[in-house]
Amino acid sequence: MFRNLTVTYTVGRLKKPRVLFISLLLSAVGTLLSACFQNESSEIMLSFQVKFNGEVSDCLPDGIDTLSFYLADPKANETTKVVFAGEGVNPRVALIRFNPCGDEEGPKVAMRLSSPSTDSLELLLGVPFDLNHLNPVTQAAPLNVGSMFWTWRLGYKFLRLDMDGWSFHLGSGGCRSPSAVRPPEEPCEYPNLPMLDVPIPGEQAITLILDLDALLFEQDLKAADSCMDGLYQSPLCSALIKRMGLSEDGTCVLGCRDQVVVRSETL
Repeated sequence: MFRNLTVTYTVGRLKKPRVLFISLLLSAVGTLLSACFQNESSEIMLSFQVKFNGEVSDCLPDGIDTLSFYLADPKANETTKVVFAGEGVNPRVALIRFNPCGDEEGPKVAMRLSSPSTDSLELLLGVPFDLNHLNPVTQAAPLNVGSMFWTWRLGYKFLRLDMDGWSFHLGSGGCRSPSAVRPPEEPCEYPNLPMLDVPIPGEQAITLILDLDALLFEQDLKAADSCMDGLYQSPLCSALIKRMGLSEDGTCVLGCRDQVVVRSETL
């Protein structure tokens, strides 16, 4: 990188010429290391689609009014740091929103890895406790979306699905505080934070499919109550929680590996 580097300078009565030489050498080494790190880092683009009534699309299907969810705290191996990158995200959290068909392209989010040496990523579907009960009015994107927030006590809606008069809003439950406008000091009794395992087989573009057919399989929603407020005690709501890989107490069962709602495809 520095094969043809030539440095010309004039020194008058310099008592310690070695100081200048060492300074230049350290600067050059720092630049070289920085360039090497940039060359080793990589970026992966996640695209998102939804499956409903047997059809797969990157926009809101007919019959779905709202479909949004948060992803948080991407992790790889112990030596690789992963952050979300781009507009409308922060390094730890991204909001994925499906828009009406024809409005704009499908949802995407970039992730920056400090090293390409990883074969899988872990993501939380939701917002971790330390970020979940902040005031959305004072937060930067993507935690400033009021429609994805319940109260300071309950925090954010991790996943919001609204359709034909029925809703499924996934979020933490059993959160305790003196009032609805006070955040809890201790983690909620039911975290309800599914974990997603995303294989990275070398490709730089990956599609995650949110399979609503798998989530709602053989469920009659016409006469069912909505599943909201973080507590899911009806048979229908309990079935949906289980399909997200969660136990009845809102924790991951075996790392949520049995969840059937989100799957990945490489491009």
